[in-house]
Amino acid sequence: MFFSGRGLPGIIFPMNYSPKCLVTDGISSYVLVIMNLEERHWERLLADIQGHQVVPVIGPELLVMEVDGETLTLHDYLARELVKRLDLEGLPEHPGFHEVVGAFQEQQPTDRKRYEKDEIYYQIRSILEGRDWPVPEPLRQLAEIRHFELFVSTTFDTLMEQALDEVRGANRTRSFSYCKMEKVVDLPDDFRAEDGPAIFHFFGKVNPMNDFSVTDEDILEYAHRLQSRDLRPHNLFDQFRNKRLLTLGCSFPGWLTRFFLAAAKGDELFTVGVSGFLADELTWQDKELVGFLKRKRTEVCGKGGASEFVAELHKRWTAKFGKEIDPGHEPEPTAGEEPPDMPADSVFISFLRNDRDMAREVAARFRKAGIDVWFDETNLSPGDRYERKIARHIFNCFAFVPLISQHSIERHAHPEFYRFEWNKAIEAAEFRPKTLPFFLPVIVDDTNPKAEGIPQEFRDGQMLPVSRLDEVVNVTRDRIRDRRRERRAL
Repeated sequence: MFFSGRGLPGIIFPMNYSPKCLVTDGISSYVLVIMNLEERHWERLLADIQGHQVVPVIGPELLVMEVDGETLTLHDYLARELVKRLDLEGLPEHPGFHEVVGAFQEQQPTDRKRYEKDEIYYQIRSILEGRDWPVPEPLRQLAEIRHFELFVSTTFDTLMEQALDEVRGANRTRSFSYCKMEKVVDLPDDFRAEDGPAIFHFFGKVNPMNDFSVTDEDILEYAHRLQSRDLRPHNLFDQFRNKRLLTLGCSFPGWLTRFFLAAAKGDELFTVGVSGFLADELTWQDKELVGFLKRKRTEVCGKGGASEFVAELHKRWTAKFGKEIDPGHEPEPTAGEEPPDMPADSVFISFLRNDRDMAREVAARFRKAGIDVWFDETNLSPGDRYERKIARHIFNCFAFVPLISQHSIERHAHPEFYRFEWNKAIEAAEFRPKTLPFFLPVIVDDTNPKAEGIPQEFRDGQMLPVSRLDEVVNVTRDRIRDRRRERRAL
């Protein structure tokens, strides 16, 4: 899971913090140490995006744009305008958005008749509606990665919708906004990514009812509602639990990071944990939060901002897949083609479509030994309705048999679903006894076992050529027999 924010423990302005780094032509003027991520981490992220397994969560740090000849964030511009409109005093020369909100609350008259608590919401709406805003480049870059289908925004503006509409004009963006005053807003029960991109505003969106998050009290009220079983958006959280969150520029302090994980992942946070990454400017300095995230199998990156992270991700995605990849052009499963259920004690064979014939031959050798085999004969690129089922089969299978070939380790011009299977298997292996091998990689051609592109987790075990497949089959058969005897003895 990726996080990029600026919150520190004890600061209660998580959504409103604005970066103060200097920006020139969209590039930070300070030297950026772009994350301490290894290549395997980037490859895994790209593979998960390719498998439609990532939901970007957008925060104010990404709203960098040029306004009146000056490059700054939307929240910094709002802060500047609010100081003028609200006659606020005693602020530093360039206050951040959260400082302005705090000053507004502190400087309100004590006389309740003169206390216009909604004034700041009205002024924010007036500023946002008063001009045409350019699309921030980080949002445009995210929109160009078309395998991002559902976005979550923690800000009250509509710039992500604007970016999606401009980049993917054929499918108008669907927008959903959680509210404090109205009934529960959630993704529809029949939500489908192929119906076009969608964005969910987690803390409300600017509206005439002033029902959007600006103050700490707003954040706490939203958090309280989201914790309620009756008020939480269950369909949205279902999407969270089955995908990784790529959270960028949200300025989450430690407490809200923990809350967000608990709300998004539910019991999964405490049972299987949460795997992913974190990238921001300050969180890596918060040792307590870093320790918590590490325990949740989350890689914490070094120095670097959300905009720079998005630029690096966009560059890598474009280099690998190009700009024209569109999930809507992939073959869609038809009725009757859903992957079948998997028998107990089965081996899961994962292969690239070019190696389909070899996969059938390997499967036949296992079956001849009385071992049940599961693999997707249709060899489609499943959508959300099948990915969950395939992931469950991988977690429940007796052993995972990836077929390694030159085809499977080279860079492909188009996404291949087997990479999704590989990454799910690597996750599943973390919960298996280390004494019992889960990976049974089989090399089906003359590929070097140490070749780049083979996951380290596969290399750590024994990789055998297909000429020695009978050894793999016999050992697997004996292990399955032992397992069945143990079950009968219980």
